[in-house]
Amino acid sequence: MTNRYLLQNGLIVDGSGEKGYLGSILIEGKRIREVFRGQASVPDSQVIDCVGKVIAPGFIDAHSHQDTLVFYQNERAYTEPFIRQGITTYVAGNCGHGVAGIERGTPYWDKLVEDPSNKDPNAKMLFHTYDEYFSYLQKYGMRQNMAFLAPHGIAAGSVLGMEQPKRITQDHKRRIRYLQEEALDSGCRGISFG
Repeated sequence: MTNRYLLQNGLIVDGSGEKGYLGSILIEGKRIREVFRGQASVPDSQVIDCVGKVIAPGFIDAHSHQDTLVFYQNERAYTEPFIRQGITTYVAGNCGHGVAGIERGTPYWDKLVEDPSNKDPNAKMLFHTYDEYFSYLQKYGMRQNMAFLAPHGIAAGSVLGMEQPKRITQDHKRRIRYLQEEALDSGCRGISFG
């Protein structure tokens, strides 16, 4: 079986802002090897006819909550429609909500773990740190790319509790900042508020 694919005679829209053009793309393994204007012929490649189709880079969904969907047993039912639309990358952890960055030993943790929206009772939906979450993803894998934002709401809620205190102290702020810094150090790309 060849690992060379020739996407032939499609409308190439490369995301640069330039007008699309008819062409072909040679893919070897997981890499684009060459882009041709017009029709191309490449020996030992499997040809995929793209007449009437657009060839474009994967799209980015900049506001998603896909970080929670990877836990569901039927995850594919939720993610397949996005893949079919060409979305290959998600930005997750939006709206100040996410799956990690929660202070240990707080009532907030217990409340979140009882979340009835979890369709898979065997799945672990929340993690104290993003290092724990990323280790989970490494072990079980995922089909799309994801960039994560450190959710401020989760961090603040775990420190301040379910009821807002009358006064937010310097200690509260320090503990929230610690959780956010820990998430950024683990690989989150920014902070989300909501």
